[in-house]
Amino acid sequence: MSQTSASDPSHDPQESTKPSERQSDEDLKKERQSYPAQCHCGAVTFTVTISPPLLEYKVMQCNCSICNSHGYLLVYPYRTDVVFHGDSEAQVQKYQFHTKKKDHWFCKQCGTSLLIDFNAIYPNWDVMAVNVSNASEEFLHKNFFMIQH
Repeated sequence: MSQTSASDPSHDPQESTKPSERQSDEDLKKERQSYPAQCHCGAVTFTVTISPPLLEYKVMQCNCSICNSHGYLLVYPYRTDVVFHGDSEAQVQKYQFHTKKKDHWFCKQCGTSLLIDFNAIYPNWDVMAVNVSNASEEFLHKNFFMIQH
């Protein structure tokens, strides 16, 4: 998993990256892989499917105030590739700031920062910015160095 820092304060990948740089044709041909994710308390569970697989995906680290304070590490799956389980969407609180166009989703119970919904504001690019820090602990522990508190 490689990280890129975004200099755009509105964490807008559309403005900071040309469409051809977001996902190459080669990346699109790579195997799609699904990852289970959840908030800290487990009230919100979902699955994210991306290509290329996460270990090869160029993860974005936005430097806007909210992303920075919540430690977002972002991938950009299409909306149809983010699937919520059970009543998980009912357990989400949404928050908007700055342009009031994008919803930041948090768990109502534990406050975990989950994702940013771009609300289809970009033609032909209906994505959500998912915080990969919420991938299953099993995946993160297996593939990345983790510190236990």
